[in-house]
Amino acid sequence: MYLVFYLSRVQEAISLFLPADTILENRYLIKDILGKGGMGAVYLAEDKRLGDRFLAVKEICLHFNSEKDKEMALKQFRLEATMLGKLDHPNLPKVIDYFGYNGKEYLVMEYIQGKTLKDYIEERCSPFPVEQVIKWSLEICSALEYLHEQNPPIVFRDLKPQNIMINNNKQIKLIDFGIAKLFAPSTETDTFIHARGTMGYCPPEQCSLKGNTDIRSDIYALGATMHYLLTNRNPSVLPFVFPPIKEILPEASEELEKIFSRALALDCDERYGNIKELKEDLKKIISVSAVNTGLEAWISKWWWTVALSVIFYGAGLIALRSLLHELKPFLGYMFKPSSFLVLFIYLFIPIGGLIFYLRKNKKK
Repeated sequence: MYLVFYLSRVQEAISLFLPADTILENRYLIKDILGKGGMGAVYLAEDKRLGDRFLAVKEICLHFNSEKDKEMALKQFRLEATMLGKLDHPNLPKVIDYFGYNGKEYLVMEYIQGKTLKDYIEERCSPFPVEQVIKWSLEICSALEYLHEQNPPIVFRDLKPQNIMINNNKQIKLIDFGIAKLFAPSTETDTFIHARGTMGYCPPEQCSLKGNTDIRSDIYALGATMHYLLTNRNPSVLPFVFPPIKEILPEASEELEKIFSRALALDCDERYGNIKELKEDLKKIISVSAVNTGLEAWISKWWWTVALSVIFYGAGLIALRSLLHELKPFLGYMFKPSSFLVLFIYLFIPIGGLIFYLRKNKKK
């Protein structure tokens, strides 16, 4: 009896997803399921109308308490889908189409080939270098800044490693617009599917009953993602608790610690006011790191040249002094001027040549 019930539930779950070879809108041929969850699934589809290209079809299940809620939610979905279709940014996939089918809504997007940051985390099983994390974060900041500057601003609302993909060209792409929200500061309207984001990455205000969010919610989620990458500590295990970065990463700078304290503040008023402020602080860290790295590289590359120069100069000076001492009777009153002239030629011309070579090499 229990087995029959279990099998019936499994069959029901399977039937919720579109089978392969389903054709949507007489155009999109479903090939496979790329991912699935409680709100629907993402399918790999073939566009039969435009050269058999591959696309990602995002399925969104909308649940309503009344016809009025349904009407409002569908209106909001179409409004947001239209807005997403107008976006054009290198770190965002293009939204191509939207439609409804069998009581569900669908977004058709550019298909991104690559691996998510979650995949990289699971493969590495250890913290990533600070420079790499900041490089990724700056790309994410660029995408979020673009979204937040729209009118009205678009809040991503579910930023996490699973939704951040690195394509085959090593470029960051934010891949899931399932619960993106057009933010109107004067209203308290929630996103069209009333989702709450992912525990560990969403801030306290997003987990409340109202679920109200603004652009600072994305800043918190980015801070949580960066913390995970730098510490290999999953924020979903113990939400809202982030140990100081220097406790886990002693070599981290004080500036980086300050960034996390602001980005991960539980009170949204204590966070960065916008993503541009966070991006500027990250740039400062990477610029300081670049200077230090450049100096270390120069030293590691040229220490032997400097060392050999000092040795040869020392030996040369000893030999030169002996030579001048032998030539003293012949030089007479010209001894002192010629000594300074020879020393000048011997010391400054080689040093000048070395400096010229280093400057030329640096320009390359």
